[in-house]
Amino acid sequence: MDALGRYASFTFASSSPDVTAYTYRFAYGKQVTLRPEEPGQPVTVRLTPPEPGTVALEVQAFDAAGNSSVPTHHTIRVASAAGPVARWKLDEPAGSPRAEEAAGGPYAWAERGVTFGAGAPTGTSLTSAATVDGSYGAGLRAETTPAQPSGTFAVSAWVRPDDLGRAMTAVSQTGFLTASDFTLATTTGEDGTPAFTFTLPDGEGAATRVTGGTPVAGEWAHLTGVHDPVAGTARLYVDGALAATGEAAVPDRKSNGYVQIGRELESDGRLWTGAWQGDLADVQVWDRLVLPEEIAKLGHRTPQRTGYWPMETVRTEDSTTDTPDTEGRQSLILSGDAHLNTADPLTGAGSISLDGDGDHLDSDGHQIDTDRSYTVTGQVRLREWAPDSTMALLSQGGDEADAFTLRYQGDQMLWEAVFAHDDTADPETTVLTAMSSGGSPQTFAVQYDQKAGEVRLFADGLLVDSAPYAAADAWDAYRALQVGRDSAGRGGAHHLDGDVDEVRTYAGVLSPDEIRALGRS
Repeated sequence: MDALGRYASFTFASSSPDVTAYTYRFAYGKQVTLRPEEPGQPVTVRLTPPEPGTVALEVQAFDAAGNSSVPTHHTIRVASAAGPVARWKLDEPAGSPRAEEAAGGPYAWAERGVTFGAGAPTGTSLTSAATVDGSYGAGLRAETTPAQPSGTFAVSAWVRPDDLGRAMTAVSQTGFLTASDFTLATTTGEDGTPAFTFTLPDGEGAATRVTGGTPVAGEWAHLTGVHDPVAGTARLYVDGALAATGEAAVPDRKSNGYVQIGRELESDGRLWTGAWQGDLADVQVWDRLVLPEEIAKLGHRTPQRTGYWPMETVRTEDSTTDTPDTEGRQSLILSGDAHLNTADPLTGAGSISLDGDGDHLDSDGHQIDTDRSYTVTGQVRLREWAPDSTMALLSQGGDEADAFTLRYQGDQMLWEAVFAHDDTADPETTVLTAMSSGGSPQTFAVQYDQKAGEVRLFADGLLVDSAPYAAADAWDAYRALQVGRDSAGRGGAHHLDGDVDEVRTYAGVLSPDEIRALGRS
């Protein structure tokens, strides 16, 4: 059959006049029951297989008494997913009058208020972006109609809004004297709260809108809207994750509208509205379903590693001993009796040993902005199997509190990640926990996901705990990263008695697969 993500019609029939139901399922999938209008009649269903390659479809017929036929197996060969039917990366150099269509289709012409050469979203393969200034009519026009409102389609874009106080359109396909065929946009609720939206016409002069996710001024987000006319749904994904879904009526019309980037036409077809203010990049349109796993990859930004200390060596200069990062640009400074352990390292050729009596390491620079998404990882092995003290592995603090600390609680034999809600002496906190492995080495990852509003704790590559953590509770701890203690803003406490290794810091959210890979290292 055709490529993955496109529907094909399947007809189930039986020679028996008594058949009252058919069941079908793809291999290992959910079983679905269909009933003919009259006994013995066939049924036709539109299906899209779940994966490319050779796929098995199992069908059975049933009569009113519940007797079933022998399962019939059909082998279907499914082509790989087709690429987008239109794509504008918007990565042209400053001064360009238009954006190239990556597949060789029509240009997107830059009209008023559009400039090229802005910075692209980090952690992607994109090299630059376009800026739209929010003035009336500002945007780009591509004279092509890649999506039909009555058909299956998907649209995506990277967006960085600067104004959250009004509705703004990132991408639309304008109709003529009618509502837009689709829009990807921002909106504001009755209370002024901003959100992302995917909007479709419903065929009766109104619109179907699904709303979800939280735009952050000056921050990139990836949006994908998917229209599935067979299921009758519209879905909105933000940063690769499903944010909203809703019913979508299928309009009975053919469109000749054009793609508009950074704006849309009002339904009278005469006036512009929704002028985007901010940056846009990599607009894509498909004439098929784009599957969730594809969308997750489209919306994933590779976190930027800001530090990695393998702790293989130490160096001493002017009475200061440190262990360098892999780039040789920054270091963790050893204090107290902290020293290199090459006799029994956790990983590789060395680890750093601490004795719990004032030993610690601290970075010689600011590592992560704790009011934005981050991931911090490290390996540890406690000196004793079950020490009864409290000992910290990782932390980064302000004047009074640590924005986060990962520490062992001896009275409970648990590790806990503690996230403070403000920089005060006795702040409200969110606490996550993980079981201790005693004297065996463990690898931990502490993570804050700003977009999801969540903090997470991973142990040996597995997610062991998570909790909501609102953006309003996050704050930027300006002090250095601490290894082997916490509470540095108040002089330091909870010194670690054990070995540490493989400390990494990231601006952004490592995926579970990436964290699992670190847990195996």
